[in-house]
Amino acid sequence: MSRKVKFFDPDIFLFVILSLLLISHFLNFLPESFDIPLLVSFSLLGTLPVVLSALRSFKDRKISISLLASIALIASILAKEWSSAVFINLMLTSARIFDRYTRNQARRAIESLLKLQPEKVRVKRGEDIVEESVEKLEVGDLIIIETGQRVPADCRIEDGQASVDQSALTGESAPISKQKGDKLFSSTLLVSGSVIAKAEKVGKDTTLNKIVELVEQSQQFKAGIHTLADTFTTRYIIITLIGSIIIYLFSKDLILILSVLLVACADDIAVAIPMAFLAAIGVAAKRGVIIKGASFLEGITKVKVLVLDKTGTLTKGELKVEQIVAFENYTEEDVVQYAAIGEFFSMHPAAKAINVYAKK
Repeated sequence: MSRKVKFFDPDIFLFVILSLLLISHFLNFLPESFDIPLLVSFSLLGTLPVVLSALRSFKDRKISISLLASIALIASILAKEWSSAVFINLMLTSARIFDRYTRNQARRAIESLLKLQPEKVRVKRGEDIVEESVEKLEVGDLIIIETGQRVPADCRIEDGQASVDQSALTGESAPISKQKGDKLFSSTLLVSGSVIAKAEKVGKDTTLNKIVELVEQSQQFKAGIHTLADTFTTRYIIITLIGSIIIYLFSKDLILILSVLLVACADDIAVAIPMAFLAAIGVAAKRGVIIKGASFLEGITKVKVLVLDKTGTLTKGELKVEQIVAFENYTEEDVVQYAAIGEFFSMHPAAKAINVYAKK
């Protein structure tokens, strides 16, 4: 999941150069002897990756928007409309940059899930307790987990009891009481208590890593609306090409054909829908919502009834004192005072609620 930092991005470099060339050309900053050669050079340079992309699509027996863009670029070059060629390249370069930015945002959201996993773990080896890296953890190891620590692997409690915050995985914000024999999931947090647990699933087999893998795979699945967009794009390209040929047969005007292709060369048709799904999945993951795939997002449009069964989905999931019942000679103030004294050092959610109420 680690990423190498890029100090030089060809697309960003090309975007800056193409933008400056267009500004310079239309404002006449450079003499024609410099302006035209620069436009020609970068027109050809920007056209190369587009043509290669179209050829790859042909190899996969697909008609992509790159084909229409390639024809528009070649027509611009043949007509010596260098500013048009630069403009088309600028559009396509912008689409590539935005697409990569969206993917990186989604990837960072996924990586934030992995940060829930601790780097170190305390393991009982015979009579000794050693601290070692989570990567060295093996199935069957006895793990010591205390208050405030996250569970490093899927395991089962052998000794002790604790209240566990499982909201990172299940959405259940209220802590769950766990005792001997109960299962603990990786990345969940012990809010109180301490346990000794036996590791059952480690590394890539843990629940957390399976969720991360699921989110990554979901970005590759195509929804029905995505497939519909692909079909529309293919038909759009075919109709545009046939229309351009018919217009050329009647007009013999290459500049007119170039104008048609320039207007029709809307690469946003091809990238808008998949990028929207990709961004939605990434943002949802960043906020703790795991979406299995784009088809599930599309399915939301058909939802008529929504049933929620998890505390914290619509509520805050925070315990608070609602009512105090005093009896015999004790007042409500006495009950609150004694309860707060007894729970002062406790980390249990109920104890925190009592202490907060007492302070008020």
